[in-house]
Amino acid sequence: MRDASRAGRRLAAACALILAAAAPLRAQQVPEPIALPADSTDVVPGPSPAGAFVRSLLVPGWGQASHGAYVRGGVFFALQAGSWFMLIKTMAKLAEARSIETRRVGAVRDSLLALAADSAELAERYQDPRNLELDLQRAAEQDEGVVDIRGLVHAREEQREDWIAMTIFMTLMSGVDALVNAHLADFPARVSVDPALGGRLTVGVTVPAGRAP
Repeated sequence: MRDASRAGRRLAAACALILAAAAPLRAQQVPEPIALPADSTDVVPGPSPAGAFVRSLLVPGWGQASHGAYVRGGVFFALQAGSWFMLIKTMAKLAEARSIETRRVGAVRDSLLALAADSAELAERYQDPRNLELDLQRAAEQDEGVVDIRGLVHAREEQREDWIAMTIFMTLMSGVDALVNAHLADFPARVSVDPALGGRLTVGVTVPAGRAP
């Protein structure tokens, strides 16, 4: 019995020593890292392709710049700003030409009224405003000053139509380019769509170094 009691005490002492040795090891264990939610330093994605298209319609180059294509955005901004400038300038010149036309036609009208003041027959004829307008139209068609300014007005009108078409084309082109750029934002190669002469489009693909086959 004494041997069994002695063996039990030895076993208890051995277990105590093992537990005492394991306690410091537990204290030295490194706690597992705690997962934290992503902070505000994450990269914010650009707008959707439709959003980029609308942005470029509202502000030239905005859709391209929202995806980091600042150079392309600047190019389209310059092109659209130039087309708008020329359109406004042409419209101002057209308004000036029409004003000159109005003054010259008014001078022809005054000359007809001056003739009617010395002619009872013309005075009686011009009592009907329609007769005055008919004679004024005929006289204006024969007046060199009126003919010249009307030719200039016609030329300005054609220029205005051309610049309206160009401005609309560049606006839509900027939107389409922003749309394509947004679709290919994660594509490894760079795809470019640029306007060319004659209303055509040129498409180019540039593969970064190291990814070419």
